Amino acid sequence: QATRSQQQNRYFWGVVIKAISDYTGYGPDETHEILKQRFIPKELAILKGNGEVIDRYVMGGSTRSMDTVEFGEYMERIKEWAAQELDIYIPDPDEAGYGAGV
Repeated sequence: QATRSQQQNRYFWGVVIKAISDYTGYGPDETHEILKQRFIPKELAILKGNGEVIDRYVMGGSTRSMDTVEFGEYMERIKEWAAQELDIYIPDPDEAGYGAGV
């Protein structure tokens, strides 16, 4: 699969991120970080030399290497969450003028 398309990326930032940013008041970059942590969490740990865990951290994973299918599924999960939890309607790509193939 090809990595996410430029069209997907424009729709994500121009429609999905914008809608949630406008609602929350957070900037686009902050919103992106929040969504990555919620939907693609990456757990890190700091270990002692003997393997004992000192601290654990959860941060957002990366969307950079997602293929077009993975990125589309990621956006769909975000849109469902936004509709259910925030009562935000985020239009589909074709409704927003980004084409049906996003």
